[in-house]
Amino acid sequence: MNISEFNYHLPKELIAHQKSKHSRLLVYKKHSKEIIITDFDELARTLLPTDHLVFNNTKVIPARLKATKQTGGAVEIFIERILSDDEAVVMVRSNSKLKLPLDLNLNEHGAVSVTHQLTDQLFKASFSLGAPLLEYLNQYGRTPTPPYIKNPLDQKIDYQTVFAQHAGSCAAPTAGLHFTKKMMEQLHCQKSFITLHVGLGTFNPVRSEDIEIHMMHHERFHVSEEAAQQLNHVQRPNQRVIAVGTTSARTLESVYLNNRYQAKEDETNLFIYPGYQFKAIDGLLTNFHLPKSTLFMLVCAMIGTENAHRCYKKAIDNQMRFFSYGDAMLIL
Repeated sequence: MNISEFNYHLPKELIAHQKSKHSRLLVYKKHSKEIIITDFDELARTLLPTDHLVFNNTKVIPARLKATKQTGGAVEIFIERILSDDEAVVMVRSNSKLKLPLDLNLNEHGAVSVTHQLTDQLFKASFSLGAPLLEYLNQYGRTPTPPYIKNPLDQKIDYQTVFAQHAGSCAAPTAGLHFTKKMMEQLHCQKSFITLHVGLGTFNPVRSEDIEIHMMHHERFHVSEEAAQQLNHVQRPNQRVIAVGTTSARTLESVYLNNRYQAKEDETNLFIYPGYQFKAIDGLLTNFHLPKSTLFMLVCAMIGTENAHRCYKKAIDNQMRFFSYGDAMLIL
């Protein structure tokens, strides 16, 4: 399956650089192939009382740190995963080739030693901070927003869902950014919360021409006993399980076994692309994703590549906004 099948032309002016108070919603109905464009505020009236929404309540950590080499050269540390109070899996951005072990200064506030390489992009690092790593990041770290976001507002607040609870992500589950506290209260359908800490697996680009060669990175997730019980009480197919975001979708698909949702804490590197048969979800609420991305491939897997391109063309023709702070798409 060639990566060119998942390319499309997106006018640069449709990339959302900042959060909007009013989002729009493209609704795609699989059975009729009907496309409807409405306001996101209409979501509560679009869903049925019997629907069951599943949200990812992960919390974005301020994962970027500025550091300096012993020679004075600038380095950026990106926390991909916190392992303990003083250890993490990191990415390192430097103008010169890294020689390990690499000892770095974090201004006057601490030090970090990059000890060994785990993959082509990831390293293990040990921190000397005088405080637990997460506490230190909350004080000195910067929010890891995508480079196309140019929002002058406080990203620690803006790039976070209103239901974020468990710290550990290096990117927001962006479908959830559309929801306000008021809207959450207005939803009359059932709701469950699961956790997937977003890492490289979600946004790492596909570099091979044949997409089936691409390997997703592992991301941590947790589905509680309470959430699993709530989901197992949904009377499918008369009632629908709708994932809010691709992270929720991948998590649910990873824990669905023998026609039941399993309570589980584990890792997943599930790569969903056309040919995949969904088992755990009946609908998906998601943003509009980058060309050639694994996220767009997941949408193609759910409704077919031709239909996905048709929806995206409709969105572009109607000047809908794309990517993390953009508008949303609901597949039913």
